[in-house]
Amino acid sequence: MAVPANRTFWKMVRVLHQFEGTRCLWRVPLAGLLLSATALLPFAGAIAGVYLAADTDRLPLVILGVLCAVGSAVTAPTLWRHRPWARLISGRLWSYERPVPAPIVPVLVEERDLDRALAAVRRAKLNPSGILRLGQPPPDVPFLRTKITVMEAADWAASSSDEALVRRVVEVFRTARITARVAGIDIRAITTEPTTPAAPSPDRGTDKGLANIQHPASRS
Repeated sequence: MAVPANRTFWKMVRVLHQFEGTRCLWRVPLAGLLLSATALLPFAGAIAGVYLAADTDRLPLVILGVLCAVGSAVTAPTLWRHRPWARLISGRLWSYERPVPAPIVPVLVEERDLDRALAAVRRAKLNPSGILRLGQPPPDVPFLRTKITVMEAADWAASSSDEALVRRVVEVFRTARITARVAGIDIRAITTEPTTPAAPSPDRGTDKGLANIQHPASRS
């Protein structure tokens, strides 16, 4: 499991919330308890050690007190290094974002719609695995300057074919009313149905969506 270095705890919570909604929020207080316990462990161990070792007439208690003090001092740095409070969030998030050799559906959106698009994709249990700002967008849709690559996570795969995956992504943007081009299929925010361009070209249209899907073996 890998946690991106630029993701803070709260950013991971926000992204996980987009995937799961409020169902994930129980992890936040539990993570807080783990963090607090880690921070207090050396002090608790030291206090327990002093208390137990105070009875010098009872050697077993003295030994136990020393073990508590030393054990907490050794364990705390290990817990800080592994950050179990963050892994409580990142481990769940990884089930949605773990990279797998799966088809990738390219989606073009407007820059202003990027946050809404990411939230809509994640809400559908799909992974927006990459974002790219285009220097030269398609000439017929110059306002669609942001490209999102959408894929299914292995743990949440629900599409029986490439065509089904394209239909699923199209439905995400249709329902969210976001203007987009999904694998060559144009969707307008003002309508409830996918629309094809006024002057279709050979590589566009609903029946050409599969030609725009990228597979891991053919990705450059």
